[in-house]
Amino acid sequence: MRIFRFNTHLVQRIDKFDSHNAFVNPVLSTNGFVQVGCFFVQPSGLIGLHPAVANRLFIVVQGKGWVRSDASAPVFVEMGDAIYWEEGEWHEVGSDDGMMAFVVEGKTVNPGKFSLVAQE
Repeated sequence: MRIFRFNTHLVQRIDKFDSHNAFVNPVLSTNGFVQVGCFFVQPSGLIGLHPAVANRLFIVVQGKGWVRSDASAPVFVEMGDAIYWEEGEWHEVGSDDGMMAFVVEGKTVNPGKFSLVAQE
């Protein structure tokens, strides 16, 4: 058994796309097909508008915040929500109070195959 820590002490700052107060801790990569990261959006944090480099599932595991695609209005999200963006889809993430999420991304990521309930 090995224990891994995912906290704000072992992270990489996200500063592209005018992002601020946002960090990522890479978790794993599988021969380039799928990768997983633990993202921290601190209070008043933002991961600026950018295109998804691959299909991306953003799974909120702590806190709350908002997400949006391209020109859409922000949508409130909280622990237990999962947001899916397809490759090339422009998106942005922010939080007033702080939020932690695991992100699974890759060309083969397709949450529609499972029993996630989609909200429109």
